[in-house]
This record gives sequence, structure tokens and C-alpha cells, in this order.
Amino acid sequence: MIFFLLLPAIQCLIVRSSYFEILKEIQQDPIRLSLFLQIEDQDEISEKAVSLLEQFETKYSNVCNLFVLNCDQLVLSEKSHIPTCQQQIPRGIFIVPTVNGPQEHQITIFSLDELNKSFQKLAPQRWDIIKDDQEYQSYFANNQKSIIILYCSEAPIWWYEISYHFVNQLKFGLVNDSEEYLKVFEYKDGKHQQVQYKGAKRFQSLRSFLQKFAKVIDKKNAEKQQNNVLEHKQNNTGKWIIEHVYNERRSDYVKVCNSLGMIEIVDIQRQDIQMPQLWIYPYGRNTGAQLLVGSHLGHLIDTMLELINNKLERSQLVLVSHIKEILSSDRYIVVLFESQESEQLIPELILQTMANNQEYSQELKFYQIREGDSDLLKQFQITKTPFITSLYVSQGKVEQGDLTTQINYQNVLEFLDQIILKIKLPKKLQNPKTQKEFEILCQQQKLPCVILFSRHEIDIDAVTKSQIKVKNKYVWMHVDPKCQNKILQKYQIPNPGLILYDHQELRVSVMNEKLNIQSKVFGIRL
Repeated sequence: MIFFLLLPAIQCLIVRSSYFEILKEIQQDPIRLSLFLQIEDQDEISEKAVSLLEQFETKYSNVCNLFVLNCDQLVLSEKSHIPTCQQQIPRGIFIVPTVNGPQEHQITIFSLDELNKSFQKLAPQRWDIIKDDQEYQSYFANNQKSIIILYCSEAPIWWYEISYHFVNQLKFGLVNDSEEYLKVFEYKDGKHQQVQYKGAKRFQSLRSFLQKFAKVIDKKNAEKQQNNVLEHKQNNTGKWIIEHVYNERRSDYVKVCNSLGMIEIVDIQRQDIQMPQLWIYPYGRNTGAQLLVGSHLGHLIDTMLELINNKLERSQLVLVSHIKEILSSDRYIVVLFESQESEQLIPELILQTMANNQEYSQELKFYQIREGDSDLLKQFQITKTPFITSLYVSQGKVEQGDLTTQINYQNVLEFLDQIILKIKLPKKLQNPKTQKEFEILCQQQKLPCVILFSRHEIDIDAVTKSQIKVKNKYVWMHVDPKCQNKILQKYQIPNPGLILYDHQELRVSVMNEKLNIQSKVFGIRL
């Protein structure tokens, strides 16, 4: 949604009403500095800030992306969870590309001089500083691209423009000199040869001249790696997906992402970018990735909570009502209790992720209760928060199960899996002793048979998890392979081994991988 602010001072700048719209534009051009201004209606200081930004734009429009967000006109879907508009207005922020991803730098003084200084300080330099003759010689020896050398005392704006435009296609070097002049060296047949440039030192003129020397970037490999991201999304086991795009140096922010234990990082190496980028996919939504801005764990958690649907019930009255009806309910209860003043967001993020995971949301109802009354806390025997507990029906009885370990993603995952195991009792693993018993189980019933051949003791927990995973659509049995040598040889079944036998379709499918019976994961796909 875009509209123009009806003020005489504004001629060019488009004022936005969507924060996420601005982020999308930054994502499309992540190597440049961005300046982001938040304003409000009928505010004299906001009007002056916009006018100042317009003056700044006349000089820096090709090297700095400029955005204005009107917080009074923010779209309805963003009003409740956009923290940027909940602070002092007007507010200006530079978003700076760094090796660890985009970083925010707040403007404290609104003046043209201060904006100029901030640009010089924060704008990424897409060139190398050459200090002496030795570095000058090695610069040519170590590069297999055409090289542009600028001699000057201070980098002009056109130098930022041209180095941004040909980033990773040409090499740019700067030598400190009182006189400003330019040298161009074409890389051809393994050598650098100087070519004369007689045009003006302006972006448009240089761009036309240098285009023929620019190294063509092969994007086929990047596209292939992008397909790997789609495969990860399709085969994902419930974790968040972050796409880590980098050239040579990886982002340090990846370590922060991995610290949560609930994110799968997909690496994509590309030659056409300089600074690494992290793109996070919304959880449970069929929408595109968003550029991750920030460098701290707090930034990451805030972003993740913005990119996931709220499926936590926060009403204590609804919880009490659900408890009373739990014996007749088909969804059981998982509750996160927190204190009112708690600033810990990780427990909420973990439970919100589980509540958006279809495997758990079909069976469980998730609650987040802050400052429950004393009777409720006493009922759940809670003495400290944060605290995660559950109520479920097992064999006709209401049971409470508490998470007794630290609240982190893996522990909560295992905690919920145990609840699912208890409330979804699968069919018993059969052990036919005769051919007749086998025929009754696998031929007279209309369900296909999963047959496990093994002389070893069976890991019942692993079998149970597999039964739950495939929705109990099969008859499961264990057969001693020494009694079935002919079948093993005919179908080349390993020992231990697994087959799927469908009597109605007269079909036998053999799992070719050798089974690890001791593994907690049964490892079959039917």
C-alpha cells in the first residue's frame, strides 16, 4: 500500500504505510546502505525531517536507499507488533550491510551535516585500500579481474556508485594521493594491461566504458543451490529455515541462529554478492523469505515472533473450561506459565512453534498464561516460572506431566513426543507363530502388513513412534528370520530387515537399508 504525503515540502519521496514493504525493498538491494525514517501526521518535526531527507537524496540517491514510514497510517495487520513505531517519532535509522548481516544505526541528530558524516562513516566500501608499492604489485598478482585504481585524498560519490554497480565483477583499489585521477587495467590472456579512459569521472560515463571489462557472473550454481532450499522446506522436520547466502566469508550471525537449536541453516554460496545475507522463512506460512536485520539473539527472536501465526490461547478462563471438559475433549493441554514481568521470549517462541506444527496442533491445545491466580497455580503445583506442564487422558485417566528439564527446543520436543506416545496408543506388535496366524493377520484383514525380520530384541519405543508417524494404517508384526529363509532369499531382505506386504495388491516392498534396531528413530518411510 503506497500513498503520497500531502505536504508542500515533499516532491519525490514516497511515504509508506507498511514496514514489511520497506523491508522487501531493502532485501532487493542488500549491498547498499539504507536510511529509514519514521514519521507521524500533523507533526512539524516530522515534516522538517522529511524535507531534510529530500535534500540528502539529491546527492546520495544512487548509493543509499531512502525510505519513509508514516506510523499513523500503518496498515492494520502491523499495528500491534511493529516495535519501530512504538518509540520516539521522528526516528531515523541507517541499515548498514556488514559481514555479519544488516545492522541498525540510529540517528540522534537531524541535520544535513550529520547525515553526510554518517554516510561517510557507515557506507560500505566496495574497494581495497592500497598503502604502498608492495601492496600495489601484489594487488595485480592476486587478482584475475580487470582493475580500476583511483588516486585521491577522499573517495567521491561517483566512486561509491561505480564500485557498487560492478561489485564482484571488477576489482577496485584506492591509493591516497593529493591529485585525483583514474587508471583502468584490463585483464586479458592472464595479464593486466592499462587502457586509457578519456571520459568524465561520472557514474554514467564510467558505467558505459567499464561494462566491456566486467566479469560475467555465473548464476546457474546459485539457482541450483536455491532449489536445495525448496527441498529442505518440503522435507523439513519442523524447524525454521534460514537461507545463508555468502561469497567467501560466512556470517557470524549463523552461530547466534544455531544457538536456539530450532533453526535449519541452508548455505548458498554466490559470487555476485559481497556481504553475507541471512533470509528467514516465515513459519507455517506460504510466503517468501525476509532479510534478517540485526546481530543479537533478541533481534532474531523478535523477528521470528513476527513471522509466525499466534496460536497460543492466553485466556485463563478458557483454560479452566478446557480442564473441566478434558475427558470428553479430543485435544489435550500444554501450558506455559510465566510471570507478568517476564522478559524471556524463548519459551514463548518454542511453544508458538510447536503450536504451528501440524503434528502437535492436531492433538494438543497450547496455552500461555501470565500470572495465573493462586488456585490455578496450586492445582498445577507450580512454585516457580517459567514452567511447562501438560494434562492428557491416558487409559481413561487424566494425568499431568511436567517438563522437568531446561526449557529449550530439544527438551520441549521430546516432552511433547512422550505425550503423543501416551495418548495415541498404537496397535500391538504381532508375533505370528504359524502360517495360519500369518494369513489371518495379513490376508483376511484389509490392511497391508509391515513385517520386521529380526533375531534381536525389538525396540518397542522406536516401533511405536513409527506406528504413530504413519497414522496406524498397517498391521505390524515381528517374524523370526530363521523360520523364513526362503522369503529372505527370494526378496533379498537384509537381516534385520523390513518389508511392506499388501495382500490385496499382491505387492511386496523391501526396505533396502539395513535396520539399526537399537536406533531411537525407526527410519522407515511407507
